[in-house]
Amino acid sequence: MKVIIGLCNSGKAQHLDDLNNDGKWVIHEVENGIDTEMMETLVDALVPTDVTVSTYSPLFLNYLPDDVARESVILMPFGVKFFDLPGMREKLTVMGPGEVYADTDLKALVQHLAAFSDLWPKEVDIKDLFTHEIVGK
Repeated sequence: MKVIIGLCNSGKAQHLDDLNNDGKWVIHEVENGIDTEMMETLVDALVPTDVTVSTYSPLFLNYLPDDVARESVILMPFGVKFFDLPGMREKLTVMGPGEVYADTDLKALVQHLAAFSDLWPKEVDIKDLFTHEIVGK
């Protein structure tokens, strides 16, 4: 499972539907309409799959095992692993994945990353998340 978080209002979230052309499921804002008491069951069902989800829900993220969170949570619009960013992996040793997400000022983080435009692209097409160019470095 891949989990997309961050500032998806960059217009790139519209491409989530395009990813379904290879038969993989993509669910945008997976937490919508789900009773919070069922969230753990949903996460447990999705973790072993090839589904890609986007979420703004710290609760959804908190039900991810830490090892899954480290490998699968992607920060948009940069397409980088959230828990590979400085400070995030350290926070994960004392907080759950959702608590780290809620504790992070995403706008400030994105502005900080954008300042290093030679290292990070300003915009990443969400399709690029599935190429060796971005994920897996």
